[in-house]
Amino acid sequence: MKLEIFGPFKARYGKLIRETRLLHTVFDTVPSALLIVDEDMRVLFANEIFLTLMARGEDEVAGRFFGDVVGCLCEKCNQEGIITCNNENCAQCTVRASLRKIFTGELDSFSNDVTLRSKKRGAMDLRMSVGALHLEGSHFALLSLLDLTSLRELERSLAAKNQELEKSLKEVKTLKSLLPMCAKCKKVRDDKNYWQDLEEYLAEQSGTIVSHSLCPDCLHTLYPEIAKEMEKNNEKT
Repeated sequence: MKLEIFGPFKARYGKLIRETRLLHTVFDTVPSALLIVDEDMRVLFANEIFLTLMARGEDEVAGRFFGDVVGCLCEKCNQEGIITCNNENCAQCTVRASLRKIFTGELDSFSNDVTLRSKKRGAMDLRMSVGALHLEGSHFALLSLLDLTSLRELERSLAAKNQELEKSLKEVKTLKSLLPMCAKCKKVRDDKNYWQDLEEYLAEQSGTIVSHSLCPDCLHTLYPEIAKEMEKNNEKT
């Protein structure tokens, strides 16, 4: 595309931009939405990818304030669903603060992942990279907006699927820890659907050797005399 500066700023900045071949090359070849703003935060020009991304015509962009063109990028505004810029939250906006530092020379560049809520495009996840341009005493900012919406949606989808898998694994582990036992003979069923004595199962699974004894209740039932004798001996001691 032919790089042209927008309307009323053509006379002021046109010569500077036209003589900078690097900017022509960048705007023509970089597959990102690009625009340049001056110190007043007015858009001087933008490439076709930017106009397509914002779903705007050139007349809606030329000479307008960055916030009016792009919309509100303030994190708090986005959390509250605010689209129009210049709300009370915007005074604390990290994007605005960083742009001011670009023009004062405190920063040469910065990059932020931002969410943009556009009436025409809906919510978009963008990576905004900004670099300072200093040409013959004039200061500009070159902004690149990379659309990460599809990538973020994929990441969110993968995260949701991972949560589902983790939940399924926990359920499988829980089911695996359940040991079916016959209510009558007390045999247990292994994962091959084979019923075997509990002692055999424990020996196979964990190497546990089961020894036999009698609990107090069973001792009273089977051998009441021995149980009474043992109780007497315990009382004496």
